[in-house]
Amino acid sequence: MKKSDFTLLFRKAAESAYEVTPRFVTDNLPSRWRFCININEPYEDLKTTEKSYPNLGMQPHEYTVPLEETEAIDMLWIDGGIPVWIDINVYRTDSEFTYFDLLACNRFSADHSDYYYEDRGMGPFGIKSPIFPPRWDDDKGRFSLQTRVDLFDHLRTKIG
Repeated sequence: MKKSDFTLLFRKAAESAYEVTPRFVTDNLPSRWRFCININEPYEDLKTTEKSYPNLGMQPHEYTVPLEETEAIDMLWIDGGIPVWIDINVYRTDSEFTYFDLLACNRFSADHSDYYYEDRGMGPFGIKSPIFPPRWDDDKGRFSLQTRVDLFDHLRTKIG
């Protein structure tokens, strides 16, 4: 995939995740964005069109420090290959930024037929809602992202 095409998909995915979030949360969502990435462990049962990068593999709760868009794109686009799936959701906010989590597969491919959400026009991107607080349901109404951050952020490890 051309880097310019991936950049357009990346922006489309971030915009979609950003737009779905107010349905669920009470937080103000600044229009300046940062991205925290987790690329899962290497995968061994690869297709001939896929490549895995052991040096990029992270533990389940490891995320990069918040990255600017160009830094995130540079990390996820390698020689025309991108992860075959990337889940994106809003994780938290502060007074300056909305922070997204990107959970990415460690199977990179330049073949569009490998991308999980290609049939939806999203390439590898799965647009996810914010992660709900424990025991939350629609009847409880919107929630603050900060509640989840307060409960679980200590479990995250920042790398980079």
